Order: sequence, then C-alpha cells, then structure tokens
Amino acid sequence: MSSSRRAISKSERIVAAVTAGLVLGFTEASLAAGLDVSGSVRTGYWHQDKSFASDRDRSGYGTASLWLNAVNDDVGGWRLLGEGYVYGGDLGRKEKGEGEVRELYLARSFGDLDLRIGRQVIVWGRADKINPTDSFSTRDLTRLMTDDEDQRLGLFATQARYAVGDVTVTFVWQPEWRDPVYPVNRTEGIAFATRDPDRSRYQGGVRIDRSGGDVDWSVSYFDGLSRTPHLGIANVEPELLTLELDYRRVHVAGFDLATTAGDFGLRAEAAYTRTADSDGEDPLAPNSFYAAVVGGERSFGASLNVNVQGLYRHVEHWESPDDLPADPTAPYLPSLAKQAALVAQQHDRSQTGASIRPSLKLLNDTLELETAYVRWFHDASALVRPKVNYSLSDQFRLIGGAEHYMGPDYSFFGRLKDLSSVFAEVRWLY
Repeated sequence: MSSSRRAISKSERIVAAVTAGLVLGFTEASLAAGLDVSGSVRTGYWHQDKSFASDRDRSGYGTASLWLNAVNDDVGGWRLLGEGYVYGGDLGRKEKGEGEVRELYLARSFGDLDLRIGRQVIVWGRADKINPTDSFSTRDLTRLMTDDEDQRLGLFATQARYAVGDVTVTFVWQPEWRDPVYPVNRTEGIAFATRDPDRSRYQGGVRIDRSGGDVDWSVSYFDGLSRTPHLGIANVEPELLTLELDYRRVHVAGFDLATTAGDFGLRAEAAYTRTADSDGEDPLAPNSFYAAVVGGERSFGASLNVNVQGLYRHVEHWESPDDLPADPTAPYLPSLAKQAALVAQQHDRSQTGASIRPSLKLLNDTLELETAYVRWFHDASALVRPKVNYSLSDQFRLIGGAEHYMGPDYSFFGRLKDLSSVFAEVRWLY
C-alpha cells in the first residue's frame, strides 16, 4: 500500500540469490545456444501521476521504458524465458529510474507434467480483468503504464501442472514476497511503515482446471498472504501517528467457469476469502468476505465486441466505523477505521456494481477503440478509461487515452479523483 520502499528481508535475499544462481548457472549455455530476443521502446506523457506523492500543483510526467523479452528453447533440456524492463516515470524532473525483472524462469515438460521454476507472473480466473480467485498477483498501481497488466510484479515460484485428459491439476509454491504498491494520499501528521510479513515463504495453492469441453471450469484454493493490508498503529507521538501496514495470511477458496450460449460467451467467477480477523473484532483489519463476478460478451461482426459483468461483494461480521464506541485514549480510531475499510473495499456490508468494456477494431484492425467502465452502485463511484491504440506499422504504435475517477470522497473510486489523467505513448517494437 505504501509507495515507500522497505528493506529487503532475509527470505527475499534467499530468493534473489536462488534466482541469480539460476541465471548465472545457465548463462553460458544460453549464449551458446542463442537467445530469441524481442521487446519494445516506449515513451509517453501523463497529465498526472498515480502516487499522491507529488505536489498537486505539479502536472506533466514524461515516461520512458525499455522492455526486453528473451527465450532460449534449449538450455540443458530446459526452456528459459525472461521479461523485464527499465523504467523512468518522471524524466523532466530527473527522478531515478527503476528496473524490474518480471519473469525469469525455466520450463520443462516430462510427459504429462509441466514444471516452471523461477520468477513468474501467475494469474488465475476467467472473468474479465476483475478476478476474485487471483490471489498470487502483486501490482504496483503507481507506475504510469498504458497497459494495466504491465503493473503486475513477478514473484519467484515453483509451478507444477499435471494433465489427466482434459483436466489439469496445478500446484504452486510461491516463497517470494513483494509489497503491493497502492496510491496513498498523504496526510500531515501520519506516516506509514511496512511490517515484514510472517512466514512469507510458505505460500501456495492448488487449482483443478478443465478446458476444451462445453463448459470450461476450475476450482482453486490459496493459502498465503493477503495483498490488502491490516492497518495497525505502530507508534503514537504528539505530532506524528505512525501506521503499520501488515500483510496477513488468508485462505481463499473459489471457482470459475466459462461457456457459450449461441452468440454469447458467458463467464462466472467467485471466491470466499477467510482473513486473519475472521470474527471482525479488529476495526482496522479486513474481514472475511465473498466476491463474485458474472457476465458475458458478444461479438457483432468482425469488429465490435462488448463485455458486460455484474459485480458483488459481501463482508462478514460487518460493522460501520461510525458505530465504534468513543475511546478518549484513541480519538483517531473511527477515522482510521473508515480509511482501512475503504482501502479493503469493505465500507459497506454488501456492494453491487457492474462493468462494461466495448471494443471496436477498424482500418483492417490497425485501429482499436476501447472503453472500460466500472461502477459501484452503493457509493456511486466509478472509473471510466477510454483508450485508443493505432498501429502505424508492424513496428510503430500510438496509444492514447484517459483515466477518470468519480464519486464522493469517501468511496472506492472517489478517493482517487485527484489522480484522474490523460496519457499518450509512442511504442517501437523490435
């Protein structure tokens, strides 16, 4: 949640060492066999940043990044795949750039068994972009990127997939932990610290997936750390309140399915998340909750596609932060409880909403127009994200769009109104 960077934990150093060992161990063989390299160079402009870290009077953020994808199909019988980038999000003010190794893993098949070992991005769920079962993904939502999927961060994991006919059983062990990064509004007198999570190397899950039939489906279970923090009070001083972001263990059981009915593609996904505060006793901690997405899509001709989904969330043992009893020793507690509930998207007992994403391809598919719209009915907050993607050639692409957040200040999207922005990007593919 915090945009500040914390010290690297012992477990993360171990994971980094293992990853480096994999790279160094196979570098010589990789170079000898040759790499298939591709990627892109991107430069862009954003009217506003996404971190709340800068002065609100500032505007105009020049971005640049170099993306690299590499594949080696024969590294001692394994396949080596990598993706990473270097990125600068505010070039005009000479802020330091960042590097990211999103994926760097070895893959190999042993008959019906497929193995992947190394840093990778793991995404579960069949719904469109809003996935209740997607528990392994971690994002940095402050990075200025035109493709929201690029905000995902890779984590070291071992993934084993075993196929039995049209059913695949996947086991994942994910020992690496990286803090999610969310936009945090700066408040005078409040500081944030991040607590190293307990037992972060013990994260895993299993998924049973069936594909290729009339109905594709999966059931899954995750035992690991929540990407939504428990908000704790680390220190209280007369002029400064230090809040601690504590990522605690959750258990997530869910399913998804997809099928067709005539010209319609139908999808559903749901999950139950049991949090560490399953009884709802801590007003600053997320409660256990249900989440579901049900929707469908249809193509009209070869150019237009429309995807519509209904959204639902229900929080167990919910109590309004406004009903907390007064505590003279902690007068700030109701206000913090409201903010914690908002970040966890638990500011109401039950929440319903909808998303719609029409996309249109023109000019022999060189021009794509898309608009994503998400609205929560209970708090009247919404996000609209129009986007234009135009391919000048096979190598050059122009991207433009906007992100506009709407709603009351105390609402899921309304709290981000100051981050509304327009953006543009030029991308060269190689």
